[in-house]
Amino acid sequence: MLSNSNFFNILDKASPSNITSDAYTCFFNNTFLVFRTINDLHYLVYISKSKSIICFDLYKLKKIAEIKEIKNEGITTFRHYLDKMNNRDLVLTLCPMFNKLRIWDASNWRCFIYINRVYDGGVLYSACFLNDNNNNYIITSNCNYFGDSELIKIFDFKGSKITEINESNDATLIIDIYEEKRSSKKYIVTGNKNYLKSFDYKNKRLYKKYYEKYNNSHFNYIIDDKDEIVKLFDSCEDGYIRIWNFHSGIMIHKFLVSRDCLYDLCLWDENYLLVASQDKTIKLVDLKTNKVVKSLEGHNQYVITLQKINHFQYGTFLLSHGFENDQIKIWRIDI
Repeated sequence: MLSNSNFFNILDKASPSNITSDAYTCFFNNTFLVFRTINDLHYLVYISKSKSIICFDLYKLKKIAEIKEIKNEGITTFRHYLDKMNNRDLVLTLCPMFNKLRIWDASNWRCFIYINRVYDGGVLYSACFLNDNNNNYIITSNCNYFGDSELIKIFDFKGSKITEINESNDATLIIDIYEEKRSSKKYIVTGNKNYLKSFDYKNKRLYKKYYEKYNNSHFNYIIDDKDEIVKLFDSCEDGYIRIWNFHSGIMIHKFLVSRDCLYDLCLWDENYLLVASQDKTIKLVDLKTNKVVKSLEGHNQYVITLQKINHFQYGTFLLSHGFENDQIKIWRIDI
């Protein structure tokens, strides 16, 4: 792990470096997680080469927990949830190949929800949390390339399935929740093999479908609702970023970022977008011109996951993670 002095040097020199020497990832979204706890700490959670879950304190700059009992399961994905009802930080982990889902209490790293065999076919690719009427729920997606269903499932916090949404034959790669503050409506949004879709959570029906007239895997998305028009940013297999009007389903912009596949997205501010690329770089896009103005180099494999964080002492910086044995990097973005 890094010493304090190394951490200072990384930020002062504005250069990428490894946060860890033992990180590992598979080909899935959310391959690491940084979150601010209810006690005002910053935790970094990732998978080690030995396939244990590691929790690293970004204030104390040291490992504070290691969970070894899941190392043979192939954990790939993390999600954080602040459970306000019980005043606790929760971390969701997925084991896609065995279709297992766990939720951990980050205060003691004990598993209190375990769902086995979430799907009978396909892969448990992604999952997220939702709170509705003071009840907590888990929503999962199925990446079933050879089956006949995308099959979104909704579970309560006892691990029991409440309902499911089976809209069409389309393998789902990413799933998340958009809660619109202006209308108080909740939407399930999925990135799929052929389409990007949104579902009205209240009636469990398809709301909008965002697509062009050809198949194109949609690996991730982010939503920007600061302005009157709610914008949906979409990263795609063909190297294009597409920006959609969330409520109309109409494309606003489309621009080429890379000749390779695009994965994660991160809005740095109102003017710049960061994009993870299969060409081993992170693209910095000027949203005024929709042009790539800089490529950040430093990864040895595909860049899969990006996350912007605000450190109590060092300010705002970016974390990124590459495929397999490529390491988690830290970046200061000076524009």
